[in-house]
Amino acid sequence: DRDGRIWVGTYQGGLNLFDVASGSFQRFMHDPADNRSLSNNKVRAIYQDFNGALWVGTDGGLNEWRPASGGFARYQHQLADDASLSDSRVTTIMQDRGGVLWVGTYVGANSWNYLSDAFTYFQAEGTALRLSSNIVTAVNESRSGEIWAGTYGGGLNLIDETAGETRTFNRGNSDLPDDRVMAVHPDQLGQIWLGTRAGGLVQLDPNTEAFTVYAHDPENPASISSNAVTSILAERSGIVWVGTYGGGLNRFDANSGRFERFQHNPEDDNSLSSDRVLAIYRDRQGTLWIGTENGGLNAMDKDGESFRRFSKDETDPNSLSSDTAWLITETGDGSLWIGTNGGGLNQWKAEDRREERVRFAKLRRSDGLLSDSIQGMVEDSDGRLWLSSNRGLVQYNPVTGQMRYFSRSNGLRSNDFMFSAVHRTRSSRLLFGGIKGLLAFYPNHITVNRHEPDIALTAFDRNGPLTTRYSTDRGDETLNLDYSSDLITFSFSGLDYSAPTRNRYRYKLEGFDKEWSAPVEYDRATYTNLPAGSYTFRVQASNNDGIWNEKGASVGLVVVPPPWATAWAYGSYALAVLALILLFTRINAMKLAHAARKREELEKVVADRTRELAERNEELVSLNDQLKESSLTDTLTGLRNRRYLEEFIATEVAHARRQAGEMAENNNSESLDIAPALSFMMVDLDGFKAINDAHGHAAGDAALIQVRDVLQECCRKSDTVIRWGGDEFLIVSRNTSNRAAEKLAERIRTGLSECNYHLGNNEVGRLTGSIGFAVYPFSPLKPDMVSWEQVANIADQCTYIAKENGRDAWVGIYGTRETNAEDVERIPTDLEGLLGERKVGIRTSVYGKLRLTELRKMEQK
Repeated sequence: DRDGRIWVGTYQGGLNLFDVASGSFQRFMHDPADNRSLSNNKVRAIYQDFNGALWVGTDGGLNEWRPASGGFARYQHQLADDASLSDSRVTTIMQDRGGVLWVGTYVGANSWNYLSDAFTYFQAEGTALRLSSNIVTAVNESRSGEIWAGTYGGGLNLIDETAGETRTFNRGNSDLPDDRVMAVHPDQLGQIWLGTRAGGLVQLDPNTEAFTVYAHDPENPASISSNAVTSILAERSGIVWVGTYGGGLNRFDANSGRFERFQHNPEDDNSLSSDRVLAIYRDRQGTLWIGTENGGLNAMDKDGESFRRFSKDETDPNSLSSDTAWLITETGDGSLWIGTNGGGLNQWKAEDRREERVRFAKLRRSDGLLSDSIQGMVEDSDGRLWLSSNRGLVQYNPVTGQMRYFSRSNGLRSNDFMFSAVHRTRSSRLLFGGIKGLLAFYPNHITVNRHEPDIALTAFDRNGPLTTRYSTDRGDETLNLDYSSDLITFSFSGLDYSAPTRNRYRYKLEGFDKEWSAPVEYDRATYTNLPAGSYTFRVQASNNDGIWNEKGASVGLVVVPPPWATAWAYGSYALAVLALILLFTRINAMKLAHAARKREELEKVVADRTRELAERNEELVSLNDQLKESSLTDTLTGLRNRRYLEEFIATEVAHARRQAGEMAENNNSESLDIAPALSFMMVDLDGFKAINDAHGHAAGDAALIQVRDVLQECCRKSDTVIRWGGDEFLIVSRNTSNRAAEKLAERIRTGLSECNYHLGNNEVGRLTGSIGFAVYPFSPLKPDMVSWEQVANIADQCTYIAKENGRDAWVGIYGTRETNAEDVERIPTDLEGLLGERKVGIRTSVYGKLRLTELRKMEQK
């Protein structure tokens, strides 16, 4: 061995350790009375592994020498355990480069992953601390450090590792009413609360071993609502929350012995969503969460009487992925995690919880989970989540998204775990209950497989294998593929046996593929009808823990072109084409000479006719432009008219929507109010009818022309002023905002009110404006919610509000993050309600008027 000692195995005399200095032997023989002795005296193999452990193969199984205890650990064939050795007669032992121990027997070969050493099992047989049943349905830890494990059919087990003993409580030796224990929860006073399949709630006093049973009494409404208890949460206050399957949630006061029931009421949306309660959890903010079957997730309100429901909604991708929410935990970063049956894992992120945004991120089997049915969930001391299922165990890092997988292939004795049988002890050891007993391990004791797997690569065509290459090979090899071969397949394998089903591959055919393939589990790639040329196929492999052999294996490939596609063939083609070109050129030259003469004769005629047509065409274009311009212009003021708006507004709206979409993606809340938008401002003149009535239409027309000058002076050159009709004007401003619209409205209001309007005959009139505006998009982060026509209508409604509140004023209504399409429909009828709900906001120059003053106060609140 590494220390220079000589170990000698004999056919009948067991194992011997030879001391070279003294020339004496220390014997290790089988002793039927000592289970730490050698399992059999016929020794057939001795092997020392990479870590220095000594393995001895005998006719009685595999033995591991443990010098600290002065004895051997035995590994033998068990008829009832298909994960045990295939036969107890061990003939040979070796360890591969990945650390996997291989054991040859009279009945086949066995591989043993070293992760097995990190996993400890408590079972009904074969372990020092035995359980009463291998089906572990509940597990927890008392304040003194003992492990309490509930089983399905075997009652309750107390595991005291310090004392090295196990105590069982069942119907045969105690007052336990049901041997199917579904929940175990120690409280702060040292009492053990048990939930049974059909025996109700049980309180165990570990000091006296006395059982108190709380069973359902149909005649007593203060009794527990059902005898099928699924989950328990005992709090410091002395209150015990009890979940039942079919009876809802119970609040038990141990002092009074009374149960208060919370059950589903189909007519009350604030009641518990389902009476099948599977999980109870209190988060760090004090919220009590209840997971149910077919009812989703519930949060008890602060009043302690009503519930807020979270369920699956097919129309909402952010809703819960399944209505069977049976596992709940809050991780250190404040995220709430919900394990479901059939819907995988759901995360309500901490930032979304703080902002009260109900948005569940999903992690499914398609994202890398072993199963969409999460049986157990717990966070370890490093912030990683451990998820058990019916397909094995997953370690998930929420920060990096990385997953590690554990199954029978790399250390577990079974892939099947029981629902909610999971616990993290005070020493950070994780416990998982399954159908093969109780699994216990320390996450930080599980080593990462650092072995870079060698790769075997074989190329095939339709006739069979062409060559096999290994990642350890040196030198290059090139395959020649005949043009008639339309298919080539590359088969590859990563030579790491820790968990071979978790090995992954990526490959690339250089000269054909631009990028490496995504990591895949299947082990072959096929290419058909490759163009003639030179290629190199490369493949890389990773082991079960994602360690890649990036050197990989490769093989060169040359696809031979067909005879008609060789260089000689292309040369012949080129000469033939050249001859044809020369012949065509000569014939064409003769035709061109004849055509040139004809062309000269026609050119003069065509030139004269073309000149005449060009002169007439210029005249028509000029008249058409004048006609189009007149159709887009108001004849009195020279401003644009409504038809012009229809011509140009589509382009402006598309530009504003695109800018709003980019702002929504960035979601920069500080810049929303200055986000570029399209402003619609309606100006309705106050007093114009009086001028018409008193001075005539000519005076009115003169006033409108002066109003045009005021509006153009107040607006930017990029703004479009439109005569909307009569004494109404519409101003469309590009790349503006609510704040800029307010300033423009105030300039226009001041300009209109301060202007002296000359009406002729030395008459001077006064006009003011009632101004309303709104911007598109109406809601900052929802550009497609409201059309520009609706925004223009809102601006028009604002002019009416300005008129109703004294005229000579401006009013603007704007949307908020909370605004939806239904809220826009409510603006004409329920503006005050929308302001109170913060669904819209209002800005105005009017103060002192009752209605708008009250609205302004509501907005400020």
